[in-house]
Amino acid sequence: IATTVGVEYPDGRQERYHILGEWDSDTSLGIISSTSRMAQALSGHVPGDEVVVPGEHGELRCKLTEVSALSDYIRDWIAGRR
Repeated sequence: IATTVGVEYPDGRQERYHILGEWDSDTSLGIISSTSRMAQALSGHVPGDEVVVPGEHGELRCKLTEVSALSDYIRDWIAGRR
């Protein structure tokens, strides 16, 4: 919880997810709930790990590229300033 995670998909696309609390979600900002399937798949991994994440058409093997603290922008969203 309160972590930004970067993922590289098999097609080369990269996404960043911001894992917040159980009730938090804003897909336009990449904010996902800590109880979502995606957050659960990413939990406990470090950059360089291969992870299996849920996709539109089944599971995908991806590479974890980043685990970092939340940006100021996301912290402002949490505080209601965005």
